[in-house]
Amino acid sequence: MQTQGTTEITREIRIKASPETIFPFLVDSERMKRWKGVEATLEPHPGGIFRVNVTGKSVAAGEYVVVDPPRRVVFTWGWEGDEHVPPGSSTVEITLTGDGEETVVTFTHRDLPQEAGEGHAEGWDHFLPRLAEVAEERDPGPTPGSRRKEADERGRPVVHFELYGRNPSALQDFYSKAFGWEVHTPEGMNYGMVHTNASDKGIDGGIAEGAPRVNFVIEVPDLKAALDEIEQLGGKTVTPITDMGPVMFAEFSDPEGNVVGIVKADD
Repeated sequence: MQTQGTTEITREIRIKASPETIFPFLVDSERMKRWKGVEATLEPHPGGIFRVNVTGKSVAAGEYVVVDPPRRVVFTWGWEGDEHVPPGSSTVEITLTGDGEETVVTFTHRDLPQEAGEGHAEGWDHFLPRLAEVAEERDPGPTPGSRRKEADERGRPVVHFELYGRNPSALQDFYSKAFGWEVHTPEGMNYGMVHTNASDKGIDGGIAEGAPRVNFVIEVPDLKAALDEIEQLGGKTVTPITDMGPVMFAEFSDPEGNVVGIVKADD
C-alpha cells in the first residue's frame, strides 16, 4: 500500500531458474555485482547493511528487513547524497515463487516520492532483465554509465543503443536472424536485452515497445553543460535531466529532429 505523496513500482517476470539459484543474487555481494553494481556490501540479516555502488558514483543504501531464503527478501533503499530519496527512505520487496522449472519473480518498490517514480521504474526495467540473465547463466553485458571515459575531452563514446517498434517481439526476431544478435526478454517485460556478440567491436543495447525509432546513448561528463551546448548549436532538450537511479539521463533532438540520449559518465 502506498502512502499519500508516494508511488509504488510493481513488476513480475519469469526466470528459467529455481528460487535456490536466484536468491543468492539478492544477498551475496559478489553475485549482486554481476547484475547490479561495481561494488556491494551486503549483510543479509534483519538490520544488516545493504549498500550497492551501482555505477562507481551512485550508491544505493539501506538495510535488510526480511531475509527468508529462498523465497523472500525485503530491504530499505535510497541514495547516498540524495535529499529526495535518502538512504533507507523507501522499501524493496522481492518474492520468488517456483513454478516447475521456472520462478515467478514479484518485485515491489514502495514509498518512493512521486517525482522519483518514473526514473526508478526505468532503472528497474533495465536491471531486472539483467537479474534474469545472470540467473540463467547468460552474460548481461555492461551497464550504461558504468564504463570509464576512454576518450579525450571532446570525443564522447556511444555506449548503448535502443530500437523501438509497435511489435518488439517481431523486431527482436528480425535483428536476431539478420545479424546474429542474441536477444533475451524475460517473461512479463517489454524490454529485450541485446547482445550483439561482437566482442570489443561494438556495443550492446535493447529493443522495446514504442513509436518506431532508433536511439543511441552518448556518455558525457556533465549533462547540463552538454545540453546547454546542444541548444546553442540548434538542438533542443526533449527529456530533461532525469535521475534513473543507477545513472543520470537526458535526451535531445538534433537540428533535423533525431532524438539521441546522453548519460553522465563516471568521474
